[in-house]
Amino acid sequence: MSAPRSVLAGLIGAGIQASRTPALHEREGDAQGIRYLYRLIDLDPLGKSADDLEFLLAAASDLGFTGLNVTFPG
Repeated sequence: MSAPRSVLAGLIGAGIQASRTPALHEREGDAQGIRYLYRLIDLDPLGKSADDLEFLLAAASDLGFTGLNVTFPG
Protein backbone atom coordinates (compact mmCIF):
# COMPACT_ATOMS: atom_id res chain seq x y z
CA MET A 1 0.00 0.00 0.00
CA SER A 2 1.45 3.38 -0.96
CA ALA A 3 1.52 6.44 1.26
CA PRO A 4 -1.23 8.98 0.64
CA ARG A 5 -0.42 11.85 -1.68
CA SER A 6 0.56 15.01 0.21
CA VAL A 7 -0.51 18.53 -0.64
CA LEU A 8 0.72 21.71 1.05
CA ALA A 9 -1.52 24.69 0.39
CA GLY A 10 -2.34 27.91 2.16
CA LEU A 11 -4.20 31.16 2.50
CA ILE A 12 -2.43 34.53 2.42
CA GLY A 13 -4.29 37.50 3.86
CA ALA A 14 -4.58 40.03 6.67
CA GLY A 15 -6.51 39.24 9.84
CA ILE A 16 -7.30 35.66 8.83
CA GLN A 17 -6.61 33.79 12.08
CA ALA A 18 -10.32 32.97 12.52
CA SER A 19 -10.58 31.44 9.03
CA ARG A 20 -12.35 28.08 8.87
CA THR A 21 -10.71 27.34 5.53
CA PRO A 22 -7.89 25.11 6.87
CA ALA A 23 -10.30 22.75 8.63
CA LEU A 24 -12.55 22.54 5.56
CA HIS A 25 -9.69 21.74 3.19
CA GLU A 26 -8.00 19.27 5.51
CA ARG A 27 -11.26 17.44 6.26
CA GLU A 28 -12.02 17.07 2.55
CA GLY A 29 -8.46 15.91 1.92
CA ASP A 30 -8.92 13.21 4.55
CA ALA A 31 -12.17 12.13 2.90
CA GLN A 32 -10.33 11.79 -0.42
CA GLY A 33 -7.38 9.93 1.08
CA ILE A 34 -5.03 12.88 0.59
CA ARG A 35 -2.70 14.25 3.27
CA TYR A 36 -3.77 17.87 2.78
CA LEU A 37 -2.01 20.48 4.90
CA TYR A 38 -3.57 23.92 4.67
CA ARG A 39 -1.71 26.71 6.41
CA LEU A 40 -2.61 30.31 7.17
CA ILE A 41 -0.10 32.99 6.23
CA ASP A 42 -1.50 35.95 8.13
CA LEU A 43 0.17 39.23 7.20
CA ASP A 44 -0.69 40.94 10.50
CA PRO A 45 1.40 38.87 12.95
CA LEU A 46 4.20 38.68 10.36
CA GLY A 47 4.35 42.46 10.10
CA LYS A 48 3.83 42.16 6.33
CA SER A 49 1.50 43.93 3.91
CA ALA A 50 0.15 43.44 0.41
CA ASP A 51 3.37 45.07 -0.79
CA ASP A 52 5.18 41.88 0.29
CA LEU A 53 3.05 39.56 -1.85
CA GLU A 54 5.76 38.89 -4.45
CA PHE A 55 8.20 37.88 -1.69
CA LEU A 56 5.58 35.70 0.03
CA LEU A 57 4.69 33.89 -3.20
CA ALA A 58 8.35 33.18 -3.92
CA ALA A 59 8.91 31.97 -0.35
CA ALA A 60 5.88 29.68 -0.54
CA SER A 61 7.17 28.20 -3.78
CA ASP A 62 10.60 27.64 -2.22
CA LEU A 63 8.92 25.91 0.74
CA GLY A 64 7.04 23.51 -1.54
CA PHE A 65 3.52 24.91 -1.41
CA THR A 66 1.35 23.32 -4.10
CA GLY A 67 -1.04 26.26 -4.23
CA LEU A 68 -2.26 29.35 -2.42
CA ASN A 69 -5.42 31.35 -2.03
CA VAL A 70 -5.05 35.09 -1.52
CA THR A 71 -7.69 37.13 0.28
CA PHE A 72 -8.11 40.50 1.92
CA PRO A 73 -11.01 40.37 4.37
CA GLY A 74 -12.44 43.74 5.25
